Amino acid sequence: MGTHTLLGLSGALRAGSTNRKLLREAARLFDPASY
Repeated sequence: MGTHTLLGLSGALRAGSTNRKLLREAARLFDPASY
């Protein structure tokens, strides 16, 4: 299978925002994709 790239766009800048937490979780689940 080829290499995957996860593109994350979040409008929230707060470190504790729900969108950023979801992006981090997606990056963890898609490991070893590049982020």
